[in-house]
Amino acid sequence: MPTRKVSSLLRQVKERRDTLSTPGVYSIPCSCDKVYIGTTGRSIATRRKEHERYVRLKQYDESAIAEHIRSHPVHKIRFEDTKVLVPTKNYYSHMNREAIEIFKNPNNINREDGLILNRVWKTVIRTTTHDIGSPREPIQTHAERLRARHWRTTHPNKYEQLRTTLAHHVNQYKRTQSGYGHVIGAPRTPIEKRVEQ
Repeated sequence: MPTRKVSSLLRQVKERRDTLSTPGVYSIPCSCDKVYIGTTGRSIATRRKEHERYVRLKQYDESAIAEHIRSHPVHKIRFEDTKVLVPTKNYYSHMNREAIEIFKNPNNINREDGLILNRVWKTVIRTTTHDIGSPREPIQTHAERLRARHWRTTHPNKYEQLRTTLAHHVNQYKRTQSGYGHVIGAPRTPIEKRVEQ
């Protein structure tokens, strides 16, 4: 089996709108300049129609695009600007490429980041993409926000306990900074007043 070069996986994406009949990795932009990156083993045109139907029928659980529209009703998904990023029929190839494209485009509306990329891949992608030299800001993706919200709702007791503990430590820190006693059993009066008494 011939080995593939890293450059073949990272070469610049050519805009191909005429090949929506092929399977592969695709992107669908929104009017807010965010983009959805997806993959399909069927034709991209068929998958795009499914996304359109989910938005039209308000089936928010079926598509990250539909969920984005629910969260931002004034936005417009530009289905007509769907791009084929990588036409491929091989399942593992397009799953890997989807993860790479999601990583390269942190300003996305995807729920998940796709396959987990190795650190080495992330380093290679950062140094070989077109934005060499521009630092990558830590951006919280839509998927990360959803995971945090999911954790808060599925673990309400742990979330409340964590919030209470954090509030306790913040209050304790404020007391020590403002001159209030922080030792167990110490009076809650300012230190200056304690000295005078």
